[in-house]
Amino acid sequence: MATKKSAPKQEFKIIKKTKKLFVKKTDIKTATVGSAKRPRKIKQAEHKSFKLSKRIKHYNRPIAGPIKLTRYTFRPFIKHWRLYAGIVLVYLVLNVIFVHGFGSGIDLVALKESIQNNKAADQGNLATATTLFSYLLTSNGGSSAGTGLFQTLLVLLVSLSIIWTLRQITVESKIRIRDAFYKSTGQLIPFILVLTVVALQLIPLIAANWLITNIIGGGVASAAVERFVTYIIAGLFTLLSLYMLSSSLFALYIVTLPDMTPFKALKGARKLVMHRRWTIMRKIIFLPFLLIITGAAIMLPMLLLLPSFASWVYFILSLLIPFVIHSYMYSLYRELL
Repeated sequence: MATKKSAPKQEFKIIKKTKKLFVKKTDIKTATVGSAKRPRKIKQAEHKSFKLSKRIKHYNRPIAGPIKLTRYTFRPFIKHWRLYAGIVLVYLVLNVIFVHGFGSGIDLVALKESIQNNKAADQGNLATATTLFSYLLTSNGGSSAGTGLFQTLLVLLVSLSIIWTLRQITVESKIRIRDAFYKSTGQLIPFILVLTVVALQLIPLIAANWLITNIIGGGVASAAVERFVTYIIAGLFTLLSLYMLSSSLFALYIVTLPDMTPFKALKGARKLVMHRRWTIMRKIIFLPFLLIITGAAIMLPMLLLLPSFASWVYFILSLLIPFVIHSYMYSLYRELL
């Protein structure tokens, strides 16, 4: 029992000591001053973002690949399926009551018939299902501003419960479904503050999307050179957002530790990803592809065979997205410790 209770403290100690991993043990030398020998340490090389500096060797173990991370992602759901089924059920009931309602939301049968009536002669059923799936991905389900506020609040609460549950089952603590909701909200305000920082770091990505949509899509940049320059600028903005998010996203998991402040969480996340940002960015970029491929594998057969039930199936899958995202990111976070 003592090991289980001290798990968050041990995790925080690992984060604090991460910076020491970049210094070799052989870097400690001795110097003779008069007749006494005093230990002397070579000054540690410092790294600063967006500034040219010498490459610093790091001595961390390699990070698991995308396939192994995918296995780590779904392993807790299989091993503790009763616990997660209960959390999903509570999330489903709250979503139906406050956000979705009991209607299907989108009439996919009528939409499918409309597409089939207007489709080209060479367009098959698979192309129709792909069009419907793309529509589901880009639509908001007809939710209003009020229901959107409730949905945001529910996602925050469920995210905290998922992260708390993942941390507890990692140390094999025995928990109940109600514990996931009662004991996980203590760090709600710090979590929201870190999430605000993450939202601000998305501004360059939003600017890149605006450039592509309005400058290129709107026909403002008509010449080839203008379009090329616009794409370069949009790409740099996208890389800037990804570079900042590669550390701040992990602060969301650090800040849920007991008595953790947002500033310490952001600082600890920067140390955690030091010299490994580009590798971590590749792992993060893989996550949207994993979600889309998994969703397409489930939804395309439903849209082809049972379009009347496809809307509810998509609704249930959308509820499972936070579980998959947090399990994947928490597995990657544990790989960095």
